[in-house]
Amino acid sequence: MGCYPPGMMRISLFLACVASVACNEPPPPPNTPPLASATPPASAAMPSAPSTPVQSAPPLAATSVSSATPVAETPVAPATGPWQSLMSVRPAGWAVKEDPAEKDHVGVTATAATGKCNVRVDLWAGVPPTPGGPMASQSSRKVAVDGHTLELVRTSQFQGRAAVVDVLFANDGKSYARAAFRECTPEQVDQALAGAKLAKAVRDQ
Repeated sequence: MGCYPPGMMRISLFLACVASVACNEPPPPPNTPPLASATPPASAAMPSAPSTPVQSAPPLAATSVSSATPVAETPVAPATGPWQSLMSVRPAGWAVKEDPAEKDHVGVTATAATGKCNVRVDLWAGVPPTPGGPMASQSSRKVAVDGHTLELVRTSQFQGRAAVVDVLFANDGKSYARAAFRECTPEQVDQALAGAKLAKAVRDQ
């Protein structure tokens, strides 16, 4: 068969098959660098933005709350003036009691050593704030007080109530005074008025 010996024919066929397989294999892929990993290595991590230190607010200074200081009450001092001496009835031996101080009023009560006879003297720096209720007179008489003549009225109603009171009034045109005798005999009234005093402004009227 042909011009090749049988042994040579087999070698040629083998080489031809090897060459055919070698020629039909796809060429090896070119050298491609490996794809970079999606996650960068720790050494290649992006540097973080410089952090700004947050300053804490300074502590509030402690504020001491002082306790309220109680204000001492100032007693009301009566206004001083000639009106306080407009009339004075303080018989010797009688117990005298003065009312608490007021701005424009003074009250003094004198009580006889025996019995219930007493006289109440009220002094006002101006016109009394209230009329004091109705008064009804049953009689009156003239009395001498510190060299001045005044009218003493005996009432059947005093300050709106049924009461027998011997009362007299005095004023200097600005200030007013009243003396009221309760449960006193005419002799006791005269005795008390014998030592009574009036302001000059009253005596000069």
